[in-house]
Amino acid sequence: MNQAYLEYAGFRPFGSGVDFRIRGGAWATPAGLEDATSNTEGLFLERAAIAELVRGLAGGDGRTGVGVFASGQRWYGSAVYTGKVVGVPATAEFDQQAGYIVRGAVNPIHGADYDVHLGGSVQGILSAADTTAGPVRTRAIRLRERPEVRVDGNRLVDTGNINAGGETTYGLEAGASYKNFYGAGEWYKIKVNRSPTFNPSFSGWYLQGAYTLTGERHVWSSANGGFRGIKPAKPFSRGPDGGWGAWEIAARYSVLDLDDRAGVAGAATPAGGIRGGEQKITTVGLNWYPNSVVRFLLDYQWAKVDRLNAAGLNIGEDVNVVSLRSQVAF
Repeated sequence: MNQAYLEYAGFRPFGSGVDFRIRGGAWATPAGLEDATSNTEGLFLERAAIAELVRGLAGGDGRTGVGVFASGQRWYGSAVYTGKVVGVPATAEFDQQAGYIVRGAVNPIHGADYDVHLGGSVQGILSAADTTAGPVRTRAIRLRERPEVRVDGNRLVDTGNINAGGETTYGLEAGASYKNFYGAGEWYKIKVNRSPTFNPSFSGWYLQGAYTLTGERHVWSSANGGFRGIKPAKPFSRGPDGGWGAWEIAARYSVLDLDDRAGVAGAATPAGGIRGGEQKITTVGLNWYPNSVVRFLLDYQWAKVDRLNAAGLNIGEDVNVVSLRSQVAF
């Protein structure tokens, strides 16, 4: 992760009860609920495909920008103007991208054993990066994503380059925890500005849930407007007062649809159509947290991709993946 920024937190336009910050530099602004959860606290090895794709459009790790953040006891809000990603070679962009992210979240129902989350976001690319040297400008947007595992760089769904000046993404998010149960979901709509021709749109969503076998709970935090991971009540120890850490089972179903006016199998792509493919993934997981800094995640994933090539042939795939991660975070 590339992250370096300056922040001023001494300005209090809304009173002492509101944390208000002004920030400039490079960092990862949360673009949604899944993105608001650190990858050291998520339920699975990777975020849902649609959440991972969306976070990289106008945000993502190391994205330069300037913005404001505000939060109270039961709410969160942010508005950020963004630029390029730190680390992108200078020869890759000759006129950097300009975008924005606006997000809000509330915790309207809260108690000692429960939390409810509601939120929404709007983000977009105001001006896509120019990738061609010289006076001729080439602006394109490409939507693609791996399965929800990072073993290689293959993207099974991919729109290819879409000649477009910008895009707008709308997101809705919701979640809740009750004692050791937790559930959440998000829905996104991506509209690409390819005027004067057809303006394609794409979508995706996911639902996920977890049950902590040892009783720990996912609590809501206003810091990023999302839920925190669990910490074991009794860390693993072989001593007489030790425990087995925290154990959790989880499941998720996600859909990412990168087709627009795709037409039918056996026929060529219709004029203005895009055959990026549709990806559906079912994941089950078992997580073990021996202590507050170490955890192990075991996931089994069924991925089904339906995708037509330009000639109308099915180039989709069915993939089964078993993955294990050991993680230390402090």
